[in-house]
Amino acid sequence: MTKKKLISILLTITLIVSCFAVTATASATEVFDDARESAAEIAGTLIAAGLVTGIQYAMISDGEIVVSEKAGVFSLVEERELTINDIFGAGSVSKMFTAAAVMKLVEDGKLDLNKPIVGYMPDFKMADPRYTNITARMLINHSSGLSGSTLGNAFLFGDNDQDATLSLLSKLESQHLRFDPGAFSVYCNDGFTLAQILVERVSGQGFTEFLRESFFIPLGMEHTRTSADDFDLSDLVDAYPYGAVTPRELANVVGTGGVYTTAEDLCRFSLALTGEKVLGKDTAKQMMAKEYLKGLWPKDAVDNMLGYGLGWDSVDLYPYNQYGITALNKGGDTPAYHASLIALPEYGLAAAVLSSGGSSEYNTYVANALLEGALIANGVIEEKFPGKSFDTTARDMPEELKEYAGFYGSFMQVVKVDITDEGKLLITAPAAPDVPAEEFIYTGDGCFTDETGQLRFSFVEEGDLIYMRLDAYANAPELGAVSAVAQYYLQKLDSVELDSETAEAWAQREGVFYFIVNEKYSSIAYMSLPALGVGQTPGLPGYIATMRIEDENNAINVIQIPGMTGRDLRDIAFFMENDVEYALYSDYKAISVLEIPYIYSGQSSICTIQAGGEARWYMTDSTLAGKTVSVDVPENASFYVYDAETGLCLMNSYAFGINQAELPENAFIAFAGEPGAKFEITLK
Repeated sequence: MTKKKLISILLTITLIVSCFAVTATASATEVFDDARESAAEIAGTLIAAGLVTGIQYAMISDGEIVVSEKAGVFSLVEERELTINDIFGAGSVSKMFTAAAVMKLVEDGKLDLNKPIVGYMPDFKMADPRYTNITARMLINHSSGLSGSTLGNAFLFGDNDQDATLSLLSKLESQHLRFDPGAFSVYCNDGFTLAQILVERVSGQGFTEFLRESFFIPLGMEHTRTSADDFDLSDLVDAYPYGAVTPRELANVVGTGGVYTTAEDLCRFSLALTGEKVLGKDTAKQMMAKEYLKGLWPKDAVDNMLGYGLGWDSVDLYPYNQYGITALNKGGDTPAYHASLIALPEYGLAAAVLSSGGSSEYNTYVANALLEGALIANGVIEEKFPGKSFDTTARDMPEELKEYAGFYGSFMQVVKVDITDEGKLLITAPAAPDVPAEEFIYTGDGCFTDETGQLRFSFVEEGDLIYMRLDAYANAPELGAVSAVAQYYLQKLDSVELDSETAEAWAQREGVFYFIVNEKYSSIAYMSLPALGVGQTPGLPGYIATMRIEDENNAINVIQIPGMTGRDLRDIAFFMENDVEYALYSDYKAISVLEIPYIYSGQSSICTIQAGGEARWYMTDSTLAGKTVSVDVPENASFYVYDAETGLCLMNSYAFGINQAELPENAFIAFAGEPGAKFEITLK
């Protein structure tokens, strides 16, 4: 476990000036020259470091685009200049379009924000009676209680199949809620896909059509599309998250992450979110309200990059709160594209940054350079806030704090926490026993701080649950204050005693991998080995990661953490089908490796996708090492080769456009396609 895992931010950035092309709009004014130059330096650094390949950024002031620039390239393989009108994926910034669409219906009197959505969608059902209490507000303030991300077949290469959205209601029918609706806010993708469906039901229009008529056209967003549109995918900037040229990525859950746009168009959209156009001021104020405070949340969490409004990730963004300025933020990340939108409604300012490669965090640095530069240029602030840190003075630790030692987990990890007599808090990862412990010293008031003064942990009891709270600051040369975190980060896990039959059933699965069979041939999931490992956490009986074993075939996720680290919680269930054991993990169906046959070792063979359309998996052994597998791939299908030792994808015929690969010593081979697809296989 590293500090980078504890808080995913850059602590230092060395700025360099690199050569790249920029294009200023005719409306740009000299007053923002310093802000433009500062943003250009950061963008140049990201390009020079190879972190991003292309980036757009723009700033709007009082309704006018005053900065519009780009850096990097459109493609590493095409001789095509990147322009300010080229399109990037907005990722989860798409959620702001969904929140705005919901609020437009509220403003028009067609939707009650606080009425249960079953009144509008009687076919919405779940295997949990509490679902009838979910309201539209809960969908867009992340407090619905839904598990998080039912995203099977959502991210596809060059394929805008919308089944991930169309099938959501049927998939939710078998799901349970994680907590009482409204109890707290935790980041939830499914809430926004469900909100997309709600908008369609209430408006009587397709979601993309509603967005186009309500926002894209009135705001002059000429370069904005959604994954449901049939648009020319060559308009999308190239991205290389897998290190090679692949078809363009499409996120086929529009309300969650499927908007494609430009930095200028995102700035124009900000005018709706701040009540300047389309939506009224009162509606915008509702969206800016501190929704996160309506439920469980860390007390006195003043400096934070997180604090949900309606759609917004933060309605009181650090470091702008240090200037007494309200700042609104939404970030978005997919494997290929990254986005950041920050608005300062009191000053009529907003900045948008889109990139291929990198991260929304990096994009935030560029947006902050624009906005803080504009505030300095307008005399609102004198200089950038330099940042904060914590006291690192060691103090005597109360003996009772040692009672908080034990195992803690979040959706990302399980860690072991030890507290020594000398007042040190030690954090280790049971899954990585050779990695040295992270050390924190006791500094008083129940807090343990690292030697840099940037990270601080404390323990909080909320009812029957115990949390480790993380407070953190990140500062960087030239940039000043970069980030702040104040959140419940980990939840204490108590061991479970299993009966002998249950213990034996799970012992039989220890170390066994289960391979996903229900992803479409165009799915991005195949770019890494799509397999689930089943193993109990060393030293923590009764758990698979943070899933508590309930019986011989079911493990239930027990995490209840507001914010980000309690997101995307999945259960796992095992079942038999035609005498074969499968695992169901969220909406992913996976077959046990013990059921996967060895591929025929003769020169030629055939594999046919059966009526159910599930992918077929095979293994090889060392006798085939060095041989070349060639496959005649039918239309609407793909085959994949993985190194069994490393899990690396050596071949994806759909993504790479190649139909042969040299086999390593041991490999997994998969075939996916429509029912009846026939693959002719040759081994030489």
